Amino acid sequence: MILKGNDNADGYDMGFTTPPEGTYIWMVKEGIDFIVKDDGSSTIMIPISIVDVIDGSAQVGESSCIFAGTDNKYGERVLLAIMDCTETLNKIIKKLGADIDPASEEFLQTLQITLVDKIFKATHELKDFKGKEVVNFTNFKSTRAPKTVGTAKATARSKAAQVTRVKPVAEVNVVNDNNDDEDWD
Repeated sequence: MILKGNDNADGYDMGFTTPPEGTYIWMVKEGIDFIVKDDGSSTIMIPISIVDVIDGSAQVGESSCIFAGTDNKYGERVLLAIMDCTETLNKIIKKLGADIDPASEEFLQTLQITLVDKIFKATHELKDFKGKEVVNFTNFKSTRAPKTVGTAKATARSKAAQVTRVKPVAEVNVVNDNNDDEDWD
């Protein structure tokens, strides 16, 4: 690395963009981390990137992060939504039990192993937070096809569902209407 200053008055472009509002298929990326803020509160940061555009003007590959507070109900709803919509919830319950501490090292390590490369559908809006435009997820959905059993017709529908987009079976609405996570950034 060659060390030299920046003569550009505009500063350094780090390549991070805020994806435009819309509905996208997201993939969880490596780098899930536990962050303790200056005020003592904590959050789990889940890096994600767009792998398909359903409705919106973002490009495949754009990225964002989900911040789920470990010490409030909204953060718990977000974590539950992501685990359920990526079909990892039952695996995590089987490994850790249903009553977990979201701030525990064991839970973080399980998320790091279980969530990476999983996909889900999510809708977001842009929100002003302390002068910064941030992504505010309002809805998470599964991308899995409904389970069908029995007839040849049901089997054919199931095979077709593997090729085409279908209506998801799991949907979790996570609009933060009580602002109990006001200090995240």
